[in-house]
Amino acid sequence: MLKVSEYFDNYFARGKINKFTLAVFVYLLIVLLNIIDYVTEGKLIFTLFYVIIAIFVTRYLNIANAIVISVLASISTAYIDITILNEDLFSPYYYFNLLTRLIVYFIVIYLTHTVQKRESSLEEKIKIRTLDLEEEIRQRKFKESLLIESEEKYRNLLTNQPIALLRMNISTNKVDFANQEFLRQSGYDATEYDNLKDEDYINMIYPDDRERLFNFYKEWATSGFRENSNISYRIINRYGKILWLNTYLYVDRDKNGNPSFINQLCIDVSDQKLNEENLFKSKERYESFIKNSNEGIYRIEFDDPIDISLPKEEIIKQFFFTGYIAECNNIFAKTYGFKLADEIVGIQVSRLMGDSLNDENYKTLNNFIENNYIASNEITEEYDKNWRKIYISNNSAGVIKDGKLLRVWGIQQNITELRESQDKIRILSWAVEQSPDAIVIMDTQFNIQYSNPKFSEISGYSNSEVINKKPFIMLLNESPKELREEIVNTLNSDNIWTGEYLNRTKDGENYWEFAIIAPIKNEKNQTTNYVYIKRNISERKRFEEELIESRLKAEDANKIKSEFIANMSHEIRTPMNGILGMIQLLEMTSLDEEQKDLIETVKYSSDLLLRIINDILDFSKLEFGNVKLSYEPFYLREFGKNLYGMFEIAAKNKNLAFEVIYNSDFNYQIKGDTYRLNQILINLIGNSIKFTNEGFIKLYILEKNKTAKKVSIEFIVVDTGIGIPSEKFEILFDSFTQLENTYTKKYTGTGLGLAIVKKLTDLMKGNISIKSEVGKGSEFCVKIDFEISQ
Repeated sequence: MLKVSEYFDNYFARGKINKFTLAVFVYLLIVLLNIIDYVTEGKLIFTLFYVIIAIFVTRYLNIANAIVISVLASISTAYIDITILNEDLFSPYYYFNLLTRLIVYFIVIYLTHTVQKRESSLEEKIKIRTLDLEEEIRQRKFKESLLIESEEKYRNLLTNQPIALLRMNISTNKVDFANQEFLRQSGYDATEYDNLKDEDYINMIYPDDRERLFNFYKEWATSGFRENSNISYRIINRYGKILWLNTYLYVDRDKNGNPSFINQLCIDVSDQKLNEENLFKSKERYESFIKNSNEGIYRIEFDDPIDISLPKEEIIKQFFFTGYIAECNNIFAKTYGFKLADEIVGIQVSRLMGDSLNDENYKTLNNFIENNYIASNEITEEYDKNWRKIYISNNSAGVIKDGKLLRVWGIQQNITELRESQDKIRILSWAVEQSPDAIVIMDTQFNIQYSNPKFSEISGYSNSEVINKKPFIMLLNESPKELREEIVNTLNSDNIWTGEYLNRTKDGENYWEFAIIAPIKNEKNQTTNYVYIKRNISERKRFEEELIESRLKAEDANKIKSEFIANMSHEIRTPMNGILGMIQLLEMTSLDEEQKDLIETVKYSSDLLLRIINDILDFSKLEFGNVKLSYEPFYLREFGKNLYGMFEIAAKNKNLAFEVIYNSDFNYQIKGDTYRLNQILINLIGNSIKFTNEGFIKLYILEKNKTAKKVSIEFIVVDTGIGIPSEKFEILFDSFTQLENTYTKKYTGTGLGLAIVKKLTDLMKGNISIKSEVGKGSEFCVKIDFEISQ
């Protein structure tokens, strides 16, 4: 059936029969079949034929034609049936026969048309898919041809490109692909690679890079070749040539994600490395030259290149205000007070030149321009970061291109010290020339090489008479031979000779001179010259003789005075003791109140006079050195207790607090003169009580610096008295001195107390110091070293 259908399809497709002819033929065939069916009484069989015909009609005619033919055939066959059966045209049988036939035809047509539609849709899809497959096959063939062409093109490209490519099979450790550049780099043919051994690959790596490269591969392999990577190293190819390679590596993985191939892209960077090395060496030499130079090296750039066709004044302004330090070495930076070059880079030229385009700076820049932008040993005044003036010797040259000043390179030397030294030498020269002392420079043979004007004035010899003509030793005309030998021996021993001697001028006049003769040494500590400085001291000699004579006379007068005072004090003290004795006897008699007051006044005045006499006697003894210390062992605690007992009542009478404070238990004895130590502290404590109206007096006895044999003791007397002005400290310990102020004038005294304290302290090899503030009080500290009694 399918073949019949395909035949008709092809038949109609070739256009051998049209559809109208087919419709007439089908109609007549149905009528004929209907007659045959009736005659043969084979209704069922021929009904099947009707269905088949209806299917063909529906398939090969459109649905409208099929319906028309079906209706006509139904009417015709129905009519034939009723004619043969002699039925009425419009009888029920006719309508039933007609309706039955129509229903059968329409059902067949509907079903056939539905199937036809589905077949048509399927056929259309098959046709479209067939066309798609044909197009896909055509595209695939086209792409395959392009792919083959592309693969060939890229294979040629990879084979001949200047980047070396190597593809290694990880599982077999064999070369899968290597291009011509890789073969050129290594020096091996493609066929030779598979025969290379591990040691051949190792030997191909430059020895210094092997360990680094092996560690790199090991780390990369350990990571599972997860990241693309790269490394630079050297190889030694087959011909012994060393190549630098920048190698980039990545892996291809199989469908399971396991590494299968290692791809290497190796770029020969030997020339680049050589250039870098040469550039590095050049830069290193350049930086080394700048860094290690003993002179300051610098480069000045400008905000914008300066057009040298501009007026000179404009060029100078732009140079001064837009120029800045772009590069320099540390020596240059240190010249301006900076430690490192980085600290000065970027600083304006104007700042270094004092921020002022003054006449001096204008002249410097003008000379640079006038000399075709070259400066040779140009001396400039500039300023460091602390605004200290410095002097610079400059050598510089401008870089000019296309009529514009681009930059300035320069080498400079800080000559500040040289200029200052020159100034010092000049000042020293003036000082020597104008010195009030005669100054002579001699060589090591004592030949005079220089003398100043004062020498000629003192000696009477002119420069022309002595320089390089007369040895110094011949000028010591009146000096004994022994003195000359002493001077020469001292100088030959590289020592300084100082002394006085009698000399004679050229005119024969004698005079005394004081001289200092010293060696002059060079940087190697070698004596190259001697300097001889002398002064005419004849006047001073005469004055000294007069002074000695006056001092002797004064000493004799002072001795007579002291002896008189001592004798008088002794003579006065004898009757005073008698007076005091008689006063004590009078006090024992019956006296009225007035008589008691008179006796008390006489007793107080007599005690005061006796104390004054004792002070004078003690001071006289100290002044003449007649006081001898008596060292005996004693305990400081006991000593302090006695002092407290002496002043306790006096302090209470003035409502003053008095205490003795220790910083140690002092359970050991020291050796000292307790009488003289008492005398020191009695004077100090007595003065504190005398000049303190309220507050306290404290005596500190402090142990300091104790050793096994010695101990230092500080006796500190502190009060809240009237205080002492600081400007009076210097005269405080002078003899017969009392401070003059409105308060101290109310108190009597000889002014010898503190003088005696100072002399006794000195006698004990101690020292005394004072701290005081007017209106707040005073603090006296006596420090004495004692021997510990064993």
